[in-house]
Amino acid sequence: MSQETAGSNSKLQIYRKSAMNVLRRALSFRNKRSTAKQDTEDSSRTSMEMQPITSTSPNNNNKSRINSLPSSDVPSTSASCSQPRAPSVYEDPFVAVAADGTIHIKHYYNFNSRAEFHLDDIRHGHVRRNCRVIKAKDVLKVFYAAGIDCKDESLCKSWGICINNVWWASHLNRMEGANAYTNVVLVEDSMMHAGFSVINIEAFAETIQCVGLPRDSPFQNGLPNPPISMLKIPFIDDEEEDGPKKRKTRRNPSKVKRN
Repeated sequence: MSQETAGSNSKLQIYRKSAMNVLRRALSFRNKRSTAKQDTEDSSRTSMEMQPITSTSPNNNNKSRINSLPSSDVPSTSASCSQPRAPSVYEDPFVAVAADGTIHIKHYYNFNSRAEFHLDDIRHGHVRRNCRVIKAKDVLKVFYAAGIDCKDESLCKSWGICINNVWWASHLNRMEGANAYTNVVLVEDSMMHAGFSVINIEAFAETIQCVGLPRDSPFQNGLPNPPISMLKIPFIDDEEEDGPKKRKTRRNPSKVKRN
């Protein structure tokens, strides 16, 4: 009997220990769960407190940008260069005509000796900054002349201004005898007219007529003449001074007859 009683007591102690272990585990799991939940709530409160306050003032990002110099050959990465623009209907190394009626005369303000040897796309900002922009609707007259016929340096040059109030865009071989391109001058309501070269004059003429050139704007063969104020007008006195002077004959006193 004593052995049976001792065995039952030992089993009872084992059951008690197991029950206590189960209770301890349940309580510890409950404490951990409540602690994790509290930490989550605290962190959410902290994140809500740390959120930045967005201002309701209008956006002031539309500030004026300082573009690089026109002589820069490095394409710009500013936001103004990524803006969508009207596509080009006609374009060659010297000029581009956009679908909105804008004529971009390339290499106008700075001389580029290699302007005719590679095509610089008008979409690049550094190309547009060196262009003169003219609206087709503002053109009053279009002068054109074959390159081989332009030999007068007072009316045409590779780059710069002439006495006929034309500023020519860059074209190194414009005055060469083998120049197969066409020289074009656009006359508008300004003191300085724009002169440039065109590879395909027929396509260029059709394009500017389609994008807004006025119907009463004529095409004239040749280049603009200098204004009268720039011409040298000869005077009558100048012609007399330039002519040969008569030599006066002197009398020989020995041959004078004496009375």
